[in-house]
Amino acid sequence: ISHISHDYSHKSETLNLTQKLDLKSLSELPSSRENMVTSIDISPKGDRLTLLTYGYALEFQINNDYTLDLSSYTYIDLFNLPQQESITYGNNGDEIFYSTETHGNLKTPIYRLNLL
Repeated sequence: ISHISHDYSHKSETLNLTQKLDLKSLSELPSSRENMVTSIDISPKGDRLTLLTYGYALEFQINNDYTLDLSSYTYIDLFNLPQQESITYGNNGDEIFYSTETHGNLKTPIYRLNLL
């Protein structure tokens, strides 16, 4: 997890590592290809981060020091799509949208899930 510092006088940005996240250390998660992270999004208010894998999503609270609260997170059980590789919060942050890279010869679906 990284934080970008802006220096507008020099028009530069610095990316600082603030925390490492090892999904294998979260014991109740499945251990398989499902742990491969495919997409991440930050809520519109900047207080939550949702991480998508091939098998599920996790939502973490973001602390004031830009680290994640690893002691408390929400496991989001999704309708499993082949190669689910994109996730984003809705404008109000109360819902997420996720989709797949491919869905055979069919149109690629976009799923919406309320977080409340």
